[in-house]
Amino acid sequence: MPGPKRSRPWVARRWSPDRHFAAWNEQQIAALIALASPIVHRHDIKAVDVVGHSDIAPDRKTDPGPRFPWRRLHEAGIGAWPRDADVSCFRQQMASDGLPAEKTLIAALAHYGYPVEAERPWMAIAAFQAHFRPGAISGQFDAESAAILLALNTRYRQSTPCQPHSNEVHHG
Repeated sequence: MPGPKRSRPWVARRWSPDRHFAAWNEQQIAALIALASPIVHRHDIKAVDVVGHSDIAPDRKTDPGPRFPWRRLHEAGIGAWPRDADVSCFRQQMASDGLPAEKTLIAALAHYGYPVEAERPWMAIAAFQAHFRPGAISGQFDAESAAILLALNTRYRQSTPCQPHSNEVHHG
């Protein structure tokens, strides 16, 4: 598998803030919610199945882009988003235990539903970050991206929930 040095130029070019990823205004967001909500509910589309081109074809597509209002859609009942408490728990767990092995995180990304190519996993990681962590698209897992992924798998894919470490001393 190519190392991070080979992935950085690709990720930097593809997801560069210099590229034109248009912001969505309130009218567009309201229209999108009004259009998508009845479709999602009428056809019982699962939250994890509301995705963008970049989520299903990260090697070819960048739309809808990192400025797409995924969280706002989730708040309107459309699409997936991690629970803040789960992200916080996984972040704390990694602060004491360290980041899970890359192989483990790649498997978790595939389990969530991203198409991960063994030779170029950074493409799927970058697409995931564009969807769930658009302010830090690197194509590499860090603690925040890993915490978000594990929280999503806990919420939507029945993965093992976070087990918070207790620093308390119990006396009998």
